[in-house]
Amino acid sequence: MPDFGLDTDPTSDLQSSVIEAFQASDGESLSTQMAAQIFGPLFGAGPTLLSMCVGYLNVAMLALGGMLFFYNVAVGVLQTSHEGVVLGRRWSSLWAPLRLIFAIGLLVPMPNAGGYNSVQAGIAWLVRGSTSAASLIWSSAVPALIAGDVQVVATKPAVPTTAVADIWKMSACKALANFQLDAAGSDARISFVRAGHQNGAIALVSRIAGREDITTGICGSIATPLAPSHLSAPEASLFMTAHLNALASILAVTDELAARALAASIAHDGTAVEMAAPLRAAIIRANNLLLPIAELVKSSGGDEGQQRLRAYLENRDGQGWLAAGSFYLVLANLNHQASSVLSARPTILTPARYAFESTGATLDSVATGRSIGWFGSANGNNLRLDQEELLRVGGDMDRAFSRASAALASFGFALPDPALAAALSPAQGEGGSIWDVLGSAVNEVGQKLAQQVALYFAPENTGADPVVGLIELGQFLIATASSILSALAMGSAVPVVGGAVGAVMAVVGPLLLTMTVAGGAMSVLLPTVPFILWILAVFGYFMAVVVAVVAAPLWAVAHMRLDGEGLAPEAAHQGFLLLLRLLLTPTLMILGFFAAMAIFRAVSGMVGAGIYYLISSFSGHPMFWLAAIAVMAVLTVSAFLLVLERSFSLVTKLPDAVCRWIGAPSSTED
Repeated sequence: MPDFGLDTDPTSDLQSSVIEAFQASDGESLSTQMAAQIFGPLFGAGPTLLSMCVGYLNVAMLALGGMLFFYNVAVGVLQTSHEGVVLGRRWSSLWAPLRLIFAIGLLVPMPNAGGYNSVQAGIAWLVRGSTSAASLIWSSAVPALIAGDVQVVATKPAVPTTAVADIWKMSACKALANFQLDAAGSDARISFVRAGHQNGAIALVSRIAGREDITTGICGSIATPLAPSHLSAPEASLFMTAHLNALASILAVTDELAARALAASIAHDGTAVEMAAPLRAAIIRANNLLLPIAELVKSSGGDEGQQRLRAYLENRDGQGWLAAGSFYLVLANLNHQASSVLSARPTILTPARYAFESTGATLDSVATGRSIGWFGSANGNNLRLDQEELLRVGGDMDRAFSRASAALASFGFALPDPALAAALSPAQGEGGSIWDVLGSAVNEVGQKLAQQVALYFAPENTGADPVVGLIELGQFLIATASSILSALAMGSAVPVVGGAVGAVMAVVGPLLLTMTVAGGAMSVLLPTVPFILWILAVFGYFMAVVVAVVAAPLWAVAHMRLDGEGLAPEAAHQGFLLLLRLLLTPTLMILGFFAAMAIFRAVSGMVGAGIYYLISSFSGHPMFWLAAIAVMAVLTVSAFLLVLERSFSLVTKLPDAVCRWIGAPSSTED
């Protein structure tokens, strides 16, 4: 069980802390200070305009209560003498005299309270206790989040699907190369060996034993992620080992699948290689090998800055529960840092690429001993598969993997994405006019921009905090738009092409301005939405306290109705439920805030995946790219603004919903 800063018996200590919260005389300081500014003597401050007016109201209600008391006594005596039953048949109940005594007790002024009566003093006690209880939950839960003992959303470490795709390319290259070596009669084979890398990372590097001088990285290499700096040496070793084992387990499976896919393509008999099920099992096995890393999240709260923040938040005499909205972005960044242990990704050191000329020459040199270079005779044409056949076989293998990855989209594999594929290819500008050159340049810039924007929403990025990702995306859009505008401005000053560049600038300028505004909204507006909604919720709570304090004398007078059963007549029932709402609301607001963080994280992954696949499906005229990114930036702001509003409105909706379940008035019914 996570350590929330409590003693060995968390349940009993938590109960004791809640009881102490209601027994404290000063309550939680910031809430008390805010209440004192409004109500004055009721919370230990000097008189205020409201306290003076409420004092006059209390005197009037006390006088009215006195008159009702004597009226009820007189009527009761008359009914007793007339009907021969104490207080008459209509009021003859144990509760009738108790209500009179209770009502007068509620209206009695409290000493040194500036004119407030006992029921209002009781409301102040409830407010102090409820806000202190909410601060207790806040100051216990948030430090646990900072320390990494708990997460906003339960996530597990997983091998990114992009890494699986890169490993497949390495295995495919290895299978093709080893086939060429075997066909040439050579016993040499490409294998992946463990090697040290910078900053302690561990790499799997392709090479041919004995010919490392020319074959190191021939079919790519991949390294484990760097261990986060806050991990100790044993923890870093565990981190590296787990990632290395996961990568090696996937590589072993992809090597086997690549060999089968190659054999099927060479046979050219139309046999389809089933790869989805083995890949699925390999990914699950690799993710299980990463499970020990989840325990390392608890080490993420160890640096000095986080320890100071944790100590500040644990101090219930500070802002307490009222700090939730103010610290949301801080918590998002800290949770993002903590989750970096789970979302760490391997690094591709050398991309896997079988180039017919360069790779073929290296393999020919290994197989035959021919030299490489200008005056050497080693050449890919000396190998079994010529360039045309190599392209066919490689295409068959890639299509087999694409079919398998499409069937495993639930793991986060990308569906076919023409925009990203086009972004990786050179622009195909035709003709030699300045307009063709500029069109080709705009097309390439737009495609690259689409690729970068889409990567922010890629399915494998769902473990990152969405607010932090939106801020980074907003800053990227602002920086990109500014760079393009600066480049166009400088280009327009060039005599030969200035006119054409100026015309392009007139067209793309509004689009870049839209991107800049949308980027600013992502970086500034969206992160402040939870804070604004929290402030509105706090405002609503203190509004409810004002209503309770003003209505309390009238509620006390309502107890002087002597008909019916029970301590409170029907007219006073809603008042008790309102007091219960005052008691529950601060705690429910904190719970709603934490629930909103979790819901926003979960829903943002679905929204981001939709945006990713939408951008990935784009294709069109060169000018379409910038227009599409500008429109998508605006739609992204709108979508996440809606998700944020719906998620963090739970801060007010949760107390209202709970109150409706028990029949208490909601904030819209007070």
